[in-house]
Amino acid sequence: MGAIGGIADFKKREIDFAELNRMRLAMSMRGRKRSSAYIGGTVDMIYNSSSADAFEEGEDKQPAIFERSASTYVVSQDSDLLSSSALFESYRTEGIDFVGGLRGGFAISLFDAERQMLMLARDRKGKKPLFYKIYNGKIYFASEIKGIFEAVSKRVPISREMLSLHITAPMGVYGASNIFLDIFEVLPGECIIFTALGISRLKYRDHSSREHTAVSRRNEKKDRVFTAYPIDDCLRIEDALLESLIAFDYPQFDSNMPALCKLFESARNHGYEKIFFGDSVRRQSLFYAYEREDRLGSFYGIRAEGRMLRTEPTNNTEPLRAMHEYLYGRLLSMDEGQISLLKSILGSHKLCSLTERLADVGENEKDTDARIRILGMLIQTVMWAESRELLIVSSSDRARQSALSIT
Repeated sequence: MGAIGGIADFKKREIDFAELNRMRLAMSMRGRKRSSAYIGGTVDMIYNSSSADAFEEGEDKQPAIFERSASTYVVSQDSDLLSSSALFESYRTEGIDFVGGLRGGFAISLFDAERQMLMLARDRKGKKPLFYKIYNGKIYFASEIKGIFEAVSKRVPISREMLSLHITAPMGVYGASNIFLDIFEVLPGECIIFTALGISRLKYRDHSSREHTAVSRRNEKKDRVFTAYPIDDCLRIEDALLESLIAFDYPQFDSNMPALCKLFESARNHGYEKIFFGDSVRRQSLFYAYEREDRLGSFYGIRAEGRMLRTEPTNNTEPLRAMHEYLYGRLLSMDEGQISLLKSILGSHKLCSLTERLADVGENEKDTDARIRILGMLIQTVMWAESRELLIVSSSDRARQSALSIT
């Protein structure tokens, strides 16, 4: 587990090392043990590792630099299974088609100096994140959104409409690629090629070994699975609001988030490097479940992997009711400026009707879960806006700006 990132400039202007360093520091939480960099001029890369042995003899050192026939190739990857040298040899043999044969979760950046080509790729299930932004003729790419906007050091444009929809939508419907206007996500199963001539996006075909995958799953069943039960500890709920916001870079919450944060923190304190945990959210959105385990696991410095629960862990709804009561109280205690911010995003009528609808717990546990999620993200939206210089704009504002720039 680690963080990859970098800046590409095919016009060969001077790379700003301060930008690269800001990107590295912004993602230090994802790989807090060691850092390294490749400085090449056209494409510069950084890598943060979560392993204390990342740069010891025999370990997979990244960014990995390979020289063949007087040409340079650089590979950097966030994966728990892959080897940079094996990735390079596969690329040399198969070209970009090699990505379809990879297993497990991964995010890869590969620079081919001979072709002056940067490739970004992500696993088909979306287990590992990867984002990019094009600004002032340069391509910024990173495992975390915070790495990009810290490197660029400018206000972050947010879509008012998509943020409003995201706050009230079921989990997994909207994500970073919908909310951020100028920062894009390498989609699951996607490979993007950047050259001086432009950008090519393609969905790669999967031709990985099913036999190997089946063996891995059979062995993993022997591992112990922890279960996180909903909690009503107000301090833990408050911490989870902040911690999950930092981990995701945008509002994201659910009723099990405080319990997961507590479980991951305990696992880290007991020296676990990897844990498996029961996660009923996988029934609702597998993509969201993958994203959550990666982001929160990275926040606490452990590898966390969810497992489908056959039955609900408990029928005790009291923690859910207590969590709902605490979050609703937080909403009601917001000051005038905070309420005005939410009104500017959701609209006065929608916020008013939401506040009324969220006043009581739901008729069943699923309904209560949905209300807790909305309340948590309303609170996080205010926390987010107060901690960052967000530029929340509507589609009409954006279109008007584009029209003015053309004329």
